[in-house]
Amino acid sequence: MGRPNAPPRPGGASIEPLGMKDTPLLKFESNWMMQYQWPITTVQIYEGDANAAAEFLRGRLAEVARLNPWMGGKLIKDPKRHGKLIALRYNPGGEESPPPVDEMFEFVVDDAKGFEVGPYEELAEALKASEACVPNGNGLIKSGRPVCKLTVSPRKDEKGGFAVIFSMSHTVADGHTYYAILNMLSSAAVPFAMKAERDEKFQDGMPRQIGEEFYEAMLNPGLPMMVHYLGIWAKAKRVKPLCFFIDEDKLKAAKESAAGAGAEGEEPAPYVSTNDIVTSGFGRAVNARMLTMAINFRGRMDGLTAERAGNYHSGLIWGPDGYATPNKIRRALDGPPPLSRGSLPGGCCVTGNWTAMISNWSSLSRGHLDIPGCAQTLHLPYLNTKEMMEDSCFVFKARPGEVAVMLFLQNATLADVKKELPLGEPVSPEIFGC
Repeated sequence: MGRPNAPPRPGGASIEPLGMKDTPLLKFESNWMMQYQWPITTVQIYEGDANAAAEFLRGRLAEVARLNPWMGGKLIKDPKRHGKLIALRYNPGGEESPPPVDEMFEFVVDDAKGFEVGPYEELAEALKASEACVPNGNGLIKSGRPVCKLTVSPRKDEKGGFAVIFSMSHTVADGHTYYAILNMLSSAAVPFAMKAERDEKFQDGMPRQIGEEFYEAMLNPGLPMMVHYLGIWAKAKRVKPLCFFIDEDKLKAAKESAAGAGAEGEEPAPYVSTNDIVTSGFGRAVNARMLTMAINFRGRMDGLTAERAGNYHSGLIWGPDGYATPNKIRRALDGPPPLSRGSLPGGCCVTGNWTAMISNWSSLSRGHLDIPGCAQTLHLPYLNTKEMMEDSCFVFKARPGEVAVMLFLQNATLADVKKELPLGEPVSPEIFGC
């Protein structure tokens, strides 16, 4: 299949080909920082026939992309048409205009390039260097590749089976958008069309939701924040990821303990979620003065529904008092804006454990990409281990109904975390060790 449009011309100028559609991205998505974000990528490991799985997934991808033709789009810069905004250029579809599946799908037939299970750092490096992982925003603009890629790769070892890698540019998608599409690829799902057109009013409403000073510090960091980041970079060390299941019995006990545990003179929250438990526990374990928690704003603003594709996420800032108990987090999230409860570093705060981050992928994921005749044994997020310069926690569904955490610890120890989080067994000794 030929390419539906030529790569951008030198200097970023391009002429919109006949029949193509340009969708300008949000100002936030066009911000220079978003162009250097790594793509959102996950790996699913299976037992079963790779050839049959590839045939099913190629057809399923085409079906989902017909409803969401932006998935086959390319990122462009065209200042005459879109000013400073980056745009997503794609064929809007139709019977005579199928999505460019040949560019979006790959079945690895070369045994030497097959998937190999091993230590997570090696797996991450192999993915980063492969065609299965789409480039960052700048790389996509230069290469003219589609914004997402689905790859089926047979395993090279004697265990057989295969891996499914799905990668999507963070420039055009947040975790909600990514998992909405990944979930649709499942044989058990009903695909639907997401709304690709952006609406700035939702981004304009985020500073009020987050807190004006916190939003500004994240999007346009001033001198104190830049000095702070330089301090983090200077003292960061390369750390190995740790990965454990959340123990359901311990989690149940933690929720029962948190019930009614309001601060003195404060009404207890009506309930606490798994995210409240894990966020509060992780914050206490690493003892960070500023914990950033990723948050999806769909459902928190009128009109911002689950059907909207794009980046409508941001981060909330919790200080030690804000994350002290799951109850405090829940009351803040259920209360009026601004939702953040913390403080920003001053210019001299470049050492010590000032900052940490947590991101919960589990509430977005089904935990299982159903492929007829195949059994999924593991679901893993791809994370660039070299970028984990602060205490970080990623919550995800390793298997259906089984939540896990992946930890990168710069300051805290595993013993610190085990005191505060309801951790169970290691997710995979083969990948993460014991």
